[in-house]
Amino acid sequence: MSNDSQIVLPPSFVALYMASGKIKPDISRQVILERYEFCEDLAQMLLEQAKTKQWELGISQDVVIERMATGLAQSAGLVTETEAQWVITRLHELMEVG
Repeated sequence: MSNDSQIVLPPSFVALYMASGKIKPDISRQVILERYEFCEDLAQMLLEQAKTKQWELGISQDVVIERMATGLAQSAGLVTETEAQWVITRLHELMEVG
């Protein structure tokens, strides 16, 4: 993939790869871009599941998000702990909008 991607990386996501006190990420932009696309896709996928579970079980949005976070934490190797936190935050944003 060329470096001229038009995808804007959210600062909140880039920050996941920056060591404390550093001004540049520890890994390449390309790797961050690939991880971002994966995590954004994951959040979008979880949105549909979360909405379905909320409707089926008649539970609150907070409970659904908590359960999604627990499931994501148990998915060893899928995402890092910090990526999982970002995905859950993004899921919460998406649920608020939709």
